[in-house]
Amino acid sequence: MIDVLLWVPSTFILTAFFNPEEQTRFSELNQQIMTQAMSGSPDQNRVLELQSQMIEMFSTQAWTAAGLYLLIMLVIQGFLLAKSGQSIGKKLTKIKIVDAETETQTSLMRSFTLRSIVFILPTIYFFPLFTVIDSLFALGKKRQTLHDKLAKTKVIKR
Repeated sequence: MIDVLLWVPSTFILTAFFNPEEQTRFSELNQQIMTQAMSGSPDQNRVLELQSQMIEMFSTQAWTAAGLYLLIMLVIQGFLLAKSGQSIGKKLTKIKIVDAETETQTSLMRSFTLRSIVFILPTIYFFPLFTVIDSLFALGKKRQTLHDKLAKTKVIKR
């Protein structure tokens, strides 16, 4: 969860480039989306239209800054996983990623690319459905999430 929270600043970077009028307009669009979401039967076309308007508000500089933040975070997390099997969040919670069978450190390919990158894409496109499905796998006998099963890894206490 801590690692997921580290991605949140990228969303604030996108709006950091707004002037006061754009901030007001963005808030209005967000409120309209929330109103649609809270209604008994939201108009999906209207929600998509509002989301498109919000996305169009972000400048090239904002997208670049957010992208750089995400890239830097990916590099840092990848480096830490390759070095110790621990991301920032895993270091703080004293857990680490290991091979599911041997409990030895895994390669960067397995600990980062398969577990993180492959996990991020479906999460972006199918949030929250994919996240829920992935998490439900942790309720199984071996307590491995779907992305752990795919990478043949598990998380252990350090």
